[in-house]
Amino acid sequence: MNISKGKIGAACVLAGLSYSVIPTVIKRGKNCLQFYRRKRHINKQNPKEKKIYLTFDDGPGYYTEEILEILKRYDVKATFFMVSDFAKKYPEIVRRVQREGHAVGMHSRRHKNPMFESPLRSYRDLQQGYMDMQGLGAPVKMFRPPWGIVNMSVLFWQKQHGLTMHLWNVMTEDWRGDETAERIADKLMRRVKPGSIICLHDGRGKNNAPLRTAMALEIAIPKLEAQGYRFVCLSKEG
Repeated sequence: MNISKGKIGAACVLAGLSYSVIPTVIKRGKNCLQFYRRKRHINKQNPKEKKIYLTFDDGPGYYTEEILEILKRYDVKATFFMVSDFAKKYPEIVRRVQREGHAVGMHSRRHKNPMFESPLRSYRDLQQGYMDMQGLGAPVKMFRPPWGIVNMSVLFWQKQHGLTMHLWNVMTEDWRGDETAERIADKLMRRVKPGSIICLHDGRGKNNAPLRTAMALEIAIPKLEAQGYRFVCLSKEG
């Protein structure tokens, strides 16, 4: 039986959509609904309650301790979604994050895009990352996939281990090499709403980007607190 190249191409496109694109769209759509429900609940139960959730991806890294110092100064608790290869490089930072009352989640082992990874490679990456974090004395119950992208293997692995997936609804593009601390802080002030999950980065990024993220927090945290916002750890109320 002859199958045209067009049909083969269409089948490949459909397979790709079903494998990663459609599951990712569904997950992000559910994340948006959860945010609006959380915001509506806060407004209904206590209009003056302005909880927000601060999270960091891609670390730990060279500047994570700069960020930890700022969080300690303002008594802010956060969630760190760690890349386990970096966590093994900075085990003392992992211990400090835990010691100072922050939560640890997993962000994969090597930070590869699940859209372009095979099912087996995706599963092995996450499973090894999971085991790495356990070996570091930081067992994880929360998970954020790299770039907020999933595939069917990622979803299977997440369900198998019973991890809670947390995406975000505020991003400041703080990883960019040309961003300034002032612009990052300004984006935070404009984009944050009650119930927001903020995604910043304490690792990777261009031109020492996490350092500018730390500087932006110095600007934004006191301003947000002055507006009545209260930082809450995802592990406690997320």
